[in-house]
Amino acid sequence: MPTWTNRSNCSFNCSWDDNATYWGIEQPVNIFPIPVLTGVTVTCVLFFFVGVTGNLMTILVVTKYKDMRTTTNLYLSSMAFSDLLIFLCMPLDLYRIWRAKVVVTKGRVRGVILVLWISHRAKALEEKEGDDWRKRFESR
Repeated sequence: MPTWTNRSNCSFNCSWDDNATYWGIEQPVNIFPIPVLTGVTVTCVLFFFVGVTGNLMTILVVTKYKDMRTTTNLYLSSMAFSDLLIFLCMPLDLYRIWRAKVVVTKGRVRGVILVLWISHRAKALEEKEGDDWRKRFESR
């Protein structure tokens, strides 16, 4: 392991200990301090219980009473169901936020961003090819 006394000789992602020893391993990025994580967790737990209760009540009322089955209320219950799915996945997001104190590194963030750009570009190309095919088919 090389040791440098001048830390400016290191590239952007270097990690150092107190003795100015370069370790070459990316250290996790501490995104949120513990008090902020605790506040976010308490807020999300409150949202979870209120959201699940409210959306379940909306779905149950629309399904139980035939008078409530208007087109607007059916759309509303569909949105309540999608919100319910989001709220049911919220504990997983909280778990990831608490693991983020350990596993988020700059290299992994760059990798995730790259994968997102590639996947969305592929989806956009797929949509464009579908539109081109549809135009050729309709022009016949």
